[in-house]
Amino acid sequence: MLKFIVIVAALITIIFLVLFKNDESNLTDSLIVGKKDYVFEQGMDIEGSNLFEDLSLADDIPALKKTCNAYPNKSCRGFNTDGQFKVSAHADQLVDWDDAMNDPKRGFYMRNMK
Repeated sequence: MLKFIVIVAALITIIFLVLFKNDESNLTDSLIVGKKDYVFEQGMDIEGSNLFEDLSLADDIPALKKTCNAYPNKSCRGFNTDGQFKVSAHADQLVDWDDAMNDPKRGFYMRNMK
């Protein structure tokens, strides 16, 4: 019976790893139930309020989150998928980002300040 349980546990682990393909962002978001550190606004951006930009991080969401989270006192309030980090980010500041409107992976990640 113990052998059966070990085999089933191993199969579940393999299936889990295949489904997530070692994607850190999916894996982390799935394991931490109810925690949402950023809200993604597809096709949106915030004009101005730039803290800094690092275009080498474009489209690397885990690296963008890690960089934004590293700023003390939550001074980084969000970032767009091009690697522009913002010092101010509120829902009423969001504007349509024409270059990202038709791409479901591009937009603005607003940091949850709660």
